[in-house]
Amino acid sequence: MPLRASLIRQWFFLCCLSLLLLTPAACARLSLDEQMTSIQQGHLPLHALTVEAFLRTWGKPTYVHREHTQFFPVKNGNYVPRFRAPLGEPPPGWDATIVSEPGLFLAYPDRGELLGFIENRLVYREQLTSAQIVEVGKTWEHEALFKTRLETDPTASSSKR
Repeated sequence: MPLRASLIRQWFFLCCLSLLLLTPAACARLSLDEQMTSIQQGHLPLHALTVEAFLRTWGKPTYVHREHTQFFPVKNGNYVPRFRAPLGEPPPGWDATIVSEPGLFLAYPDRGELLGFIENRLVYREQLTSAQIVEVGKTWEHEALFKTRLETDPTASSSKR
């Protein structure tokens, strides 16, 4: 009987955690004007802002990067991408889940902002120095030199079928 109670508690915990992770994305739908106002005021709520709102408010970023990424959700709602987590260590506050999705990253060295998006919603924000963001951008550029056509052209695999 103790094993069954333990399983029920685990199931309940996972259900509650799922609701907490999905609720912000489902409920936080702001109009584009509201999003732009929020960005102008420096208020960047996770799971509520879109790529378009940032592009219209801040303009074109210095670096743009797309890759299928493993994200580590942390307690504050931020999804830390694998490439920003210390090698071999989970990020502080990690909730022990992993979200693996295509990610879009915008890097603004002049603003000190590194942003990550899943399905067009802001899920990751990290404030860094300009030099740190340039270093991340240069790493992306270097990695792009070694990517195959299958990694860079999303239609390449489907056109061969």
